[in-house]
Amino acid sequence: MVNLEIENLLQQVLIKLEQIIKLMPKDGEQYDKNFQYIDNSDLLKLLKISARTAQDYRDRGILPHSKIQSKLFYKLSDIEQMMMKHFNKKVNQ
Repeated sequence: MVNLEIENLLQQVLIKLEQIIKLMPKDGEQYDKNFQYIDNSDLLKLLKISARTAQDYRDRGILPHSKIQSKLFYKLSDIEQMMMKHFNKKVNQ
């Protein structure tokens, strides 16, 4: 009886994994930026900012984020939008 329950559970997990694999991009395909996330340490390296600056951006609502337990994540598309909205490029004249 217990073995049958375990087998059914494993079968459900396998079905879910197959569904996830189907959603993943094939070789050579690009991920949709709306579904790509980076963690806080990668954000600091990417933007070359301090942890305090990242905290300030979050507190002021400049940079949306998600938190899973104590780990922070950011969508690449949100980072791109923030950069376009809040930072101006210098133009050499």
